[in-house]
Amino acid sequence: MCLMARMASPPMNLRRDAAPMAQPKRHEVAGLILSALAALTAMALLSFDARGGADWAGPVGRRVAEVFATALGTASLLIPWSLAVNAVRMFRRTTRPIAIGRVLGTLAIIATAATALHLWWGDRAALGGLMAGGVLGATLGDSLRASVGTAGAHTLVLTAMLVALVARTRLSVVSVAVGARSASAQGGLWLRSGVGSVARAWRESRHATPSPARPPRERPEELAERAVRPVIDDANTPEEPDEAEQDGRSLAEIMLDEEDRAASEAKPARRPRSMRRKPVEDVEAEAEPVVEPMPFDDDEPAAPPPPVKAPRASAKASAPAKEPAAPRVTAPAKVTISVEEPAPPAAPPAARASTPPPPATRRASTPPPPRPAVAESADEDDMLPVEDDEDPSAPLTIVSHARAIEQAMRSASVPVEKTAVKHVDTVVRQMAMPAVSLLAPPPPNRSTFDEGHLRNTADRLVRTLSDYTIDGRVMEIHPGPVVTTYEVVPAAGTKLTKISRLSDDIAMSLEASKVRIVAPIPGKGRVGFEIPNTSRQMVYLRELLETEAFRSLGGALPVAIGKDVVGAPFYADLATMPHLIVAGATGQGKSVGLNVMLTSLLYKRGPEDVKMLMIDPKMVELNVYDGIPHMLLPVVTDMKKATLALRWVVDEMERRYSLFAQTGARNITSYNEKVIKAVAEGKPLRGLDGPVRPKESGTTTALAEGESSEAPPPRKLPYILCVVDEFADLIMVAGKDIEAAVARLAQKARAAGIHVILATQRPSVDVITGIIKANFPARIAFKVSQKLDSRVILDQQGAENLLGKGDMLILPPGSSDLKRVHCAFVNEDEVQAVTDHWRAQGKPNYDEDILKPRDEEGEVDEAHESDIRVPAEKYEKAVQLVLSHRKCSVSFVQRYLGIGYNVAARIVDKMEREGIVGAPKGPGKEREVLG
Repeated sequence: MCLMARMASPPMNLRRDAAPMAQPKRHEVAGLILSALAALTAMALLSFDARGGADWAGPVGRRVAEVFATALGTASLLIPWSLAVNAVRMFRRTTRPIAIGRVLGTLAIIATAATALHLWWGDRAALGGLMAGGVLGATLGDSLRASVGTAGAHTLVLTAMLVALVARTRLSVVSVAVGARSASAQGGLWLRSGVGSVARAWRESRHATPSPARPPRERPEELAERAVRPVIDDANTPEEPDEAEQDGRSLAEIMLDEEDRAASEAKPARRPRSMRRKPVEDVEAEAEPVVEPMPFDDDEPAAPPPPVKAPRASAKASAPAKEPAAPRVTAPAKVTISVEEPAPPAAPPAARASTPPPPATRRASTPPPPRPAVAESADEDDMLPVEDDEDPSAPLTIVSHARAIEQAMRSASVPVEKTAVKHVDTVVRQMAMPAVSLLAPPPPNRSTFDEGHLRNTADRLVRTLSDYTIDGRVMEIHPGPVVTTYEVVPAAGTKLTKISRLSDDIAMSLEASKVRIVAPIPGKGRVGFEIPNTSRQMVYLRELLETEAFRSLGGALPVAIGKDVVGAPFYADLATMPHLIVAGATGQGKSVGLNVMLTSLLYKRGPEDVKMLMIDPKMVELNVYDGIPHMLLPVVTDMKKATLALRWVVDEMERRYSLFAQTGARNITSYNEKVIKAVAEGKPLRGLDGPVRPKESGTTTALAEGESSEAPPPRKLPYILCVVDEFADLIMVAGKDIEAAVARLAQKARAAGIHVILATQRPSVDVITGIIKANFPARIAFKVSQKLDSRVILDQQGAENLLGKGDMLILPPGSSDLKRVHCAFVNEDEVQAVTDHWRAQGKPNYDEDILKPRDEEGEVDEAHESDIRVPAEKYEKAVQLVLSHRKCSVSFVQRYLGIGYNVAARIVDKMEREGIVGAPKGPGKEREVLG
């Protein structure tokens, strides 16, 4: 029994040997399991698509990939990578017990990677059509950006990632820095050595002057023996010509050159020790023997020798011998030279060395440098591409300007066209401009697009064109906030009119609401197809005003409008337009566009710079601007008063031109410059015939009637912006009178600083007549219902294919090329906040004379004298003042009574009508007192 028990039980040493053998098997099993999990997870993630598609790992793998991709985005690919690393460690039997630090380090690396991907890529679709950083990256990234800003968030995430890598792996920042420094130093040495070798070879090939007939190449030993022969000999036969004179160099020069090169280059034949020991002074004293040039190996280029003075026969004979490397290049394999006229073979060597070669020989001895592969490549970037020669195999390019534009808008990199109008100020602004915080901010990270969807749409567009026998290829895709532009190069011989008629057919094929075709794109040999995006991006006014480009925007009346088709901000100057027509169907963004332009103007110009006159028949669109100090009078809602207001604007234009003529100014800019100069010198504004006095209101002008010393200081003329909403209703009520007034303003008011904006929702030929269109070169068209309406506004089609809700076409002045812009959005509360800011800083100074009836000459009708009746007390005091001092002038009455210029002028005019004073005698002369 004991024997059987012993046989049944294994030996003790066998059990001890089996224990260590089980450990590697467990490692291998664990490694195989981890490898399978890594492979399945990788296949599930790489094949996952939220919009559907093939799932390599089945429904279970799709579910797992959906969880990981939604939570971590592209950073979820680190999970199979981590499993694979652990599997390798299992196979290598280098595993250690599970430590909390390593687990936390791995999780930190994944979390920081997801956050970094979200900060870099935003909401753009990545793995499986989901966000690049997933929900975790978006949460952490947006929280960091809101707390410390974009730059601070990038800094913190990068620091956290480095800390996690250092803690989890064997990475050392110091080791990486030392390695990078060593690599850069080694690369610098290599580059310096390479450049030096190329430079030496280039100098040798440039200065090489080989003889036409070359002797056979000699061995290095023979060359060295010939080189030192004159020094070893005692020079007993000085009458024999020395062949070394063709170099024209003394032995001292040769020895100095060789000693300089001996430390860095290996010589094919070393000079004898006795030669190196011989002093240079002793060598030069021995009748200055010359030496034949010392050839050297082809693989060892020679450096140019240092300049050493040596006796020369003549300056002309020494000229060719001064070229340092010319006699040293003897390798025929390196330089191939053809000489037309070889040297005469009978000439002695010394004569050949002392005589410069003929000009033809010298030119032939230096071959021209090789021409570049592309001629005149320096101007390649400034040349327009030749569309006919485009490579059909070139890959499709998706040009996304949104991210670059957002970064440039934050760092002031968007180019803005400067206006020629110079803005001048005469007084320091006492009013603060409104802050952009009054406007609603845009949501962060809105610039995203689906690259797969764009390429799919491009393929469908090409197939649709081929269905109509139009061959072409999509070359570039430009995603924008509202539409995406596909640039197509049609085949040669394709008529553009055939493409332009397919907008509706292409819209139906691509399942789009509207497709606008630009055939051709200005400046390119391509056709642009503007296809609406699946999700529109709203443009906020605040993001346009926060840019450095808007803050530095010049011009007299700068305004922000919106963004173009690639997402670039679009600004304009109303003074350069100089008048604008805004038209479109009801509810397509016309009123919002007016509010955007007016609100942005209030962010750039104060009441001393611009005055506004608004006409609003609907009584609800522009009443929000009532009470701001920019207004000349409250918003006009009565059509009869609107006619009077426009007639006053015409009269104001004529008065300004009269003032310009008296002062010698050509326009409002030059007049204001004269005002600035007069104020700086403390002198009155002088005209061609004497001093000129503008009225106190700053909007009307008149000649001074008193002494020049009594003239008040001049003030600059502000710009006047006349905004007319619902111009169609005004035409229906007033008819031709309104049209004539608007036409006169459009023809002449630009130089006077008066600019008009006409807005209408009925763009018909009886509203926007030919006279008005001829004088309104700048026009904005929102979406219209018919092609005829688009032709009335823009003189061409296109507005009927717009998308509405702020989508517009702008016709710049002096051009027929339309520019598509998506108007910015500003709500009523934002406009109210901006106008409240201005109301809190000052009250408007209304001019009630604007709405008073006028005669044909523009003067106030005497039949309505009760409207201009002066106070009785002021009039009696003025009469007593004039009779007691026996002098009368407007400035005299104004100064002594402490009243305004307008009231003083009316008092003096009343005294003239009553016979108390006489008529004015001219500028600078007082009236005669009759009473």
